[in-house]
Amino acid sequence: MASNKNLEGNKKLTGEEIRLANLIPAQKGEVRNPNGRPKKENAWADIYNLILDSQKVKMEVLSKSGDVETIELTEKNTIRYGIGIALSREALKGNVNAARELADRTAGKPKQETESKIILEEEEDLSLLSEEELHLLLELKRKAGGTNNNTN
Repeated sequence: MASNKNLEGNKKLTGEEIRLANLIPAQKGEVRNPNGRPKKENAWADIYNLILDSQKVKMEVLSKSGDVETIELTEKNTIRYGIGIALSREALKGNVNAARELADRTAGKPKQETESKIILEEEEDLSLLSEEELHLLLELKRKAGGTNNNTN
């Protein structure tokens, strides 16, 4: 470990200089962290998936008044399956949000197309510009907010 004085012994090293002096480069083929980053425990997605894939759930809920209420969900299928059934029923009743959620989850969200136009206020010879310059010009025109339909 590096001492608090440099090699000549006349100047104190700063904290960063000491840290840099202690650095040892990895050798070729050396692995400094063979197990990698530790796995996250109890991440929200893991907890939700555990509940949704369960066939039986029992929860005790403590209300603000101090009462304990027990909620038990028991199904032949998973909770995820039950939520799918409930969402389907709501969609069939005419709930547009439920129908949209089902469509988005099964077919994916629809792609949204955007239209862009190059707006030129005066005649400009664009053939002399590079592709990068054309992209820059287009970005400047977009920021300016022009809406002229002249696309020469």
